[in-house]
Amino acid sequence: MKKIAFICLAAMLTASSVSALPPVNGKVLTVFKTSFPEIQKTTWHDNRDFYTVHFIDTDGSKCRIDYDLEGNLLSSTRYYTQENLSPFIRGKVNER
Repeated sequence: MKKIAFICLAAMLTASSVSALPPVNGKVLTVFKTSFPEIQKTTWHDNRDFYTVHFIDTDGSKCRIDYDLEGNLLSSTRYYTQENLSPFIRGKVNER
């Protein structure tokens, strides 16, 4: 009985870890992990012709990067908070 319970527990853990894998190919993951080795929590989206990853960088800024199927960078967007802006840009934003 204990063996059956252990096998069921192992199967559930394996299934949950497999479902947690991002839906991207190895090339894209390698490029991303090389560029951002310290990032742990990511959200991946498969957009048929390209992949999108959302994450929070180590400085606290939200980021979005689009990769093609070969792992080439298509676009990147970084959302800064007011504290992360330079004083010059912060002053220009506050003028408006």
